[in-house]
Amino acid sequence: ACTFIASDKTGTLTRNELTVQCLWLPGAPVWTVGGAGREPVGAIEDDGAGGAALHDLCRAAALANEAFLGRRDGGWVQQGDAVDIALLVLAHKGGVTRPELLAEHAELRTLPFEAERRFAASLNRCGGQALVSVKGAFERVLDMCARMRTPSGDAPLDRAAVEAQARALAADGYRVLAFAQGLLPASAEVQFDEAALHDLE
Repeated sequence: ACTFIASDKTGTLTRNELTVQCLWLPGAPVWTVGGAGREPVGAIEDDGAGGAALHDLCRAAALANEAFLGRRDGGWVQQGDAVDIALLVLAHKGGVTRPELLAEHAELRTLPFEAERRFAASLNRCGGQALVSVKGAFERVLDMCARMRTPSGDAPLDRAAVEAQARALAADGYRVLAFAQGLLPASAEVQFDEAALHDLE
């Protein structure tokens, strides 16, 4: 007997695949991400306006990540959670790869994703400081932020505008994630828990 059937036309359940299809930064239009599937084929169509902000978004997506994406025997190999793989594919399309980032920013600590927490974070060495990268449900990440990144630089967080855009994307059928980065002192005693992830510089 069967009392409930869940169907999935996007392939998330049937093929365990997700693809990042668009990006948004406050003060910019929604950027389209080309390509589909688990291989980094396609480009981010930002008309050259993304610049450093787009690079930092891709960096956060790759550092707060537990998956693997790489070349082996002439093909692409992926391992890990479907969301994390999709984010590594996105980062690659933006010219950022996790191995190159880790060579420059050694990983110090991580907060793995948990359903109760609804976000994941990593702490990486960045010169004389430590770089915090966070990914997760937009409302959880938004609660950690006092400022937002725009193509022209940082600005005070306009929570209403961010929430409105997130609702619009969700209404169009997108799964919405948010990303944040900040700096902490690079010391062995630095606290790295949820309390440390609020109002970072």
